[in-house]
Order: sequence, then structure tokens, then C-alpha cells
Amino acid sequence: MNPVPRYDNPAQGFSEEQFNTHSVCQYWRNVENPVPQKPNQDACFKPWILKRADGSIDTVVVAVFDGHGKYGHLASTAARDYLYEYCEFNKERFRDWSAEDWSQKMTTIFESMHENIRKIFLKKVQPKPSETPEGVLLDASGNFIKGGTTATVFVLKGNEDGSFSWVCANVGDSPASLICMPKDGNPGSVKQISADHSPLNVAEWQRMHSEQYRMRPKGPLNSVYEDPELPCHSPDGVLINYNNIDFKIKNLKKERSVYVRDSQTAADSTIGLAFTRVLGGFYSQACGITFVPSVASGDIPSGVDMRALLYTDGVGDCETQEWSIDRVLQITEQQYLLDRCEHSFKGCFNKANRTFGDTRDDMTMVVLSVSSQVLNPAAAEGSDPAPAAVAEPVFGFMEGAAAGGPALAPAAAVEDVGPDNASS
Repeated sequence: MNPVPRYDNPAQGFSEEQFNTHSVCQYWRNVENPVPQKPNQDACFKPWILKRADGSIDTVVVAVFDGHGKYGHLASTAARDYLYEYCEFNKERFRDWSAEDWSQKMTTIFESMHENIRKIFLKKVQPKPSETPEGVLLDASGNFIKGGTTATVFVLKGNEDGSFSWVCANVGDSPASLICMPKDGNPGSVKQISADHSPLNVAEWQRMHSEQYRMRPKGPLNSVYEDPELPCHSPDGVLINYNNIDFKIKNLKKERSVYVRDSQTAADSTIGLAFTRVLGGFYSQACGITFVPSVASGDIPSGVDMRALLYTDGVGDCETQEWSIDRVLQITEQQYLLDRCEHSFKGCFNKANRTFGDTRDDMTMVVLSVSSQVLNPAAAEGSDPAPAAVAEPVFGFMEGAAAGGPALAPAAAVEDVGPDNASS
């Protein structure tokens, strides 16, 4: 197994690899928070590419992780490093995996990343935490060890007919978008393929108020906003206002943050998370937080140029309804992609500095661009590959089992294999 790569410095770069029938352009950028005492809690899984013997695309994997809590930086890097080792360990098996196999395996992969975070916490947090029978980690004073991470993983599988299949799995709120480029009069499309795991999501609210969590000593988790003027779900799922509760806005960005709380009243709250599914966050699992991802999958017909965009909410905080990175990338030609990606990222970074100062979030963005034909770098500026028909991508969502529910069964043809000792 290859050693885990070192990520001592924020990752940034752009590369282009020529294939037999396709070109893959990869862009990634990661910027560390300027506050010296605060470690960068984002982790970037740079594009991992498996090629066939003829040089065409077999499998591409990209991911972003956004840590939170005191040990969020350990959580995000532990998850990322496990994913790297998993890909290296199984790369020959991947040749036989279909997109359906990947979809079926995602819950197992996310659970393994989740458990690697536990292992890293037990190894690196000092003094060493104790562990309760329920799996909660406590410090020497009996307080919760707090740390977790979002995770958004995108897998692209090349098919022999030149089409592609893709799978996106995520927990938390780091978005992923699939962009199909316009061609031959077709406007193309931009679709968010990741799920939003917050009490704003009615399905999530209902899951966390299901019978298995109603029997907890403190009752089901309350889904409440810090701003009482913003809506909240009533017990029957109807959106209402908590105008009778005086919440203070703690988020300096004044954004619409939803927090899941572990009690019936705000005064008794001891847990607050902005999303309902995370990796790590062991102290909150008994309340309904789960590592099980939402999984989306679909197909991209042959001849369609596509781009996958993944980023953490430090970047998303700087987007507006009138301007978004995915729409910018949809109208950017391949030969200008590097400049436009870099320009967009720097624009978000500069806006964050102006708006939030030293309180701004870490920022990570990954762009994977696949052209239907090999791009000739020496071609005259402004030239395009031969036109190809554009079709809407076909995709659908599959929800993994909730924590405490039945496990998502793996595909029979997929062997359950993973590295024994992932490290961070």
C-alpha cells in the first residue's frame, strides 16, 4: 500500500491528464484560516484517478470534508486519509465495480471513515479520552470530546461506450453540483446532487422524531433556529415560529443556521449541531445524529461534457442567488477553466475577508471537468472540440439506513474490503 500523502500545506493546483477518448481536468484549492491558533478544519481529497490499459477513464474519486468542533481538524483529515487508503487498497477491485456497486458500498465506506475518526481521537487527543459503553468519548473531566466533519464524496465511473455513471454520497452541508455543458443549442443543466442534512429537511426532521428517538430520557431532538423569527417544525411537521423563545444569534455571519438540540427546552440544551448527519460527533449519536449518507446516482450519455463541483460552506457563504460558481463554470469554455476557477475562488476568499474578517470559515473547492473528446492544448484559442449531442443526465437518490435501523445491504458481487490501519 502506498503511504498516505502529506498535506502539511493547504492543497492548491490544477492539472490536465490526456486520455484515449477523454480529458480530465482537475482543479482543487484549499485556503487555511488566517487565525494562527486555529487549525484548518477543511480537508481536500484531490482527484484520485484509475485508468484502463488504453488510457481511458475507469474510476475517478474526489471529496471534500469540513470539520467542526474542537477536534474538527482531526476528524476531517482522519476521514480523508482513510478514503485515500481505501482507494489504494481496492484499486484493482474497482475495475470490476459498477456504479451500483459503489452506491451499495457507500454506507460501509462512511461507517469506516467514521470509525477511523474514533481511532484517531483515541490516539491523538491528550490526555487519552475514556469511552462509554454507548461509544461516547469523554475527557478527563467527563466532558464530551467534540469533533466531527461533513463528507461529500463523488465517484465517476467510465463506461466502455463512452458514457459515464456517477455516484455522490454525503453527510452534512458541503454541496456537490453536477454541471452538463451546453452544446448544439441545448442549454445544459446544473443540478445539486448532494442532500442538505438539517432540520430544514422535512425528511430529516421526521427521521429524528421517529419512535426510536422519542423514548430517550430527554425526549426527541428539538429542531430550532437561533433566530426566533425564522421558521421551525411543529410536532406534526408544520413550519411554525418560535417567537416565544428568546434565542441569541451566535453565528457571526448571521446566516440561517439550524441547530439540533437534545432537550425539549432551550434552557436544558447541551448539544448543538448545524446538521443531522456527520462523521464523528460521537456524543450526539444517541440523539439521532448518524454517519449514514444520502446517496445519489445517475448516468451521463456519451458526448456530453460534464463538470462536478464540490465545496465546503466557507465558499458557499460567499455565493448569492444572483451569482453562483456552478453557473459561472457552466458558461466557461474548457480552455479558460483554470483562470475562471481560480478567479471564482479568489473572489469568494476576498469577499469572506471583507465580510467576516478573522472569523471567516476555511474554504475548499474541487472541480472535476471531463471533456467528451481530448482537448488539444496547442489548439488555437477559442476552438472547441467537435460538437456532440447533449442529453439530460439521468439521476436518482437512494437514502441509506438511519442509525439504529437496518443496514444497507452491499451488492453481492462486491467484497467488503478495507485497510486495517488508516492513519492521519
